[in-house]
Amino acid sequence: MICQMANVSRKTFYALYHDKYEVIERIVVDNVISDLKGMLELLGKVELNQPIILEKMYQHFYDEKEFYVKVINIEGNNSLEHCLLYCFEEINLEILKDVEISLVEKEYAAYFFAALQVMLIKKWLINDLELTPREMVLSYHKWAVKAMVNNYF
Repeated sequence: MICQMANVSRKTFYALYHDKYEVIERIVVDNVISDLKGMLELLGKVELNQPIILEKMYQHFYDEKEFYVKVINIEGNNSLEHCLLYCFEEINLEILKDVEISLVEKEYAAYFFAALQVMLIKKWLINDLELTPREMVLSYHKWAVKAMVNNYF
């Protein structure tokens, strides 16, 4: 079905990707994670407290909701949920790298904030994006970003 929708042969598909999960990962990295990393690099940790950093990400999920509502239900190690968790955890470790806390605390804090973000996105998608992207950003910002900033910066 993926090959048919993309108008490519199965041979071409498998020459480029290992499986459908790799396609999902590529879409997420190219359309969500790279933009998020770019915003963090551009604005830096000084501006970490600004909701605009996350707004583009939530807007992307909203704009492409038909796709993400379908793939959020895929389970397993290569699921959207797993991909987002890994990527957000990596970003959070980068944000916390210069904070003077133990490595174990950094890892747990990075995982905590990543898991919070992923579960919030998952609930939002499962509930058919009942909140606007802006409402999601402001909620996550209030619950998580302020907590991270207050505790570590």
